[in-house]
Amino acid sequence: MFRKKIFTALALCFLLNHVFAQREFVKQIISNVNIDSLVLSVRQLSGDTTFLLNGLKDSITSRYADSPDINKASQFIKQRFQLYGLNPLEQGYHTNGYNGKNIYAIQPSSQGSKKCYIICAHYDDLPVGKKNYGVDDNASGVSGVLEAARLLGKLSLPFTIYYILFDHEEQGLIGSDYFCTLFDIGLNQVSAVLNLDMISYDGNNDSVSNIHLRNNAGDILIANSINYINITYQIGLHINQITPPSFQSDHSSFWNNFMPAVFITEDDKNDMNPGYHTLNDRMNLVNKSFFHRMAKLAVGTLTDFASDSTHLGVNTILPENSQITLAPNPIENNEIMIEGIIGNYLHYRITDAKGILVTENKITIEQAPVILKLPPEISSGLYFLEMITGEANYHKSFIK
Repeated sequence: MFRKKIFTALALCFLLNHVFAQREFVKQIISNVNIDSLVLSVRQLSGDTTFLLNGLKDSITSRYADSPDINKASQFIKQRFQLYGLNPLEQGYHTNGYNGKNIYAIQPSSQGSKKCYIICAHYDDLPVGKKNYGVDDNASGVSGVLEAARLLGKLSLPFTIYYILFDHEEQGLIGSDYFCTLFDIGLNQVSAVLNLDMISYDGNNDSVSNIHLRNNAGDILIANSINYINITYQIGLHINQITPPSFQSDHSSFWNNFMPAVFITEDDKNDMNPGYHTLNDRMNLVNKSFFHRMAKLAVGTLTDFASDSTHLGVNTILPENSQITLAPNPIENNEIMIEGIIGNYLHYRITDAKGILVTENKITIEQAPVILKLPPEISSGLYFLEMITGEANYHKSFIK
C-alpha cells in the first residue's frame, strides 16, 4: 500500500509538471501574437498598402471571388505560407457554375497521429465589383489564420494542423463545401475546427465575442476550451455561446460533413459592423485592441489543442469529460470499468507515459458500464486513455 501511494504521488507530479509545461508553452505563443503583423496582413489583403508579388510591388484592388485580383490574394496567401515554413497547396474547383480555388497548408503530426485540428477563414469578399476592401469581412479572419501559421508553422507538434483559406464563401460556402465533401475523415480524425469570420470590429468597446455552436458534445468541447483559454490566459473578452447558431459561414460545411466546428466572430447580434458588405469595410473601423485579443483567443485555443501530446491540460477539466468515470483507478487487474460514455460505439487507444501505443480497439457499446480488457502483459505505470465515439472525444489517465 505504501508503494502504491508513492507511485500515485509520483504520477500526480508527472501530470502537474506536464500541465505546467503545457500552459507555459501556450502562454508563450499567445504572448507572441503580434498586432502589427495582424494589421499589416489586413492592410495588404484589403489593398490599403502594397506587397511584393513575384519580386515586384503590387496591390489588391478587389477580393470579390470572380474579380481578376482574387488571384493576387491567393498568391499572397501562398507566399505567406512559404515564408512560415509551410508548403502551400491549391485546390481548384469547377462546381455549380463557380470556378475558384482554396488555398491551404498542412503541418503534419510529428508523431504520425491521424488526429488533426483545422483553423480556417474565407478570403473572398463583397461587394461585387473591381474595387472593394473587405477589411473585417474577411481580411481579419485570414490574418488570424496566417498569424497562427507564422507562430506554429515551423514547430514540431504531436497533432496535424490544417490552415485553410476558402474561396466563394460569399456565394454560398462554395469553396468550403467542395473541400469538406472531398475531405477523407477516415484518414484525418478532425477533433476541432475553428472558423474565423469577422474578428476586428467592436464599435462599442464592450469586448464581446460570439462563439456559434450546435448543442452537441463536439462543438461544446471546443467552445468550453475557448472559454478556458480566455480565462486562464486573461485575454479579456466577454464570450457568448450562441445556440442555435448562424449557419452563414464556412463552419457550416464542416457540420454538414459530421465534423465538430465553431464559428468565432465579433458581436454579430448587437454590434454589427456598419461597413458590412459595403465599400465602407475599411481600416478605420478596425478596433486594434479587440482584433488583437480575438487573434490571441483563436491562436491560443489552436495551440493548446494541437500541442498537448498526452491529452492533458484543457481536456481533463472540461465538463464534457467530467461525466466520464474510470474504476478502479489505480487498477489492480487488467480491467477498467467506464461509466458516462455517450454513443453506440467506442474507438479507444491506450498509450503509456512516453506516448507509445499499448492497445487500440473498436467496440460496440451494448450496455453500461463499458468494461475494457487490457493486454495481459501491461506493466505498472501511468497510462492515457483516449476514447472516440460518434458524439464526442474523451481523454482520461489511469495508473496500473
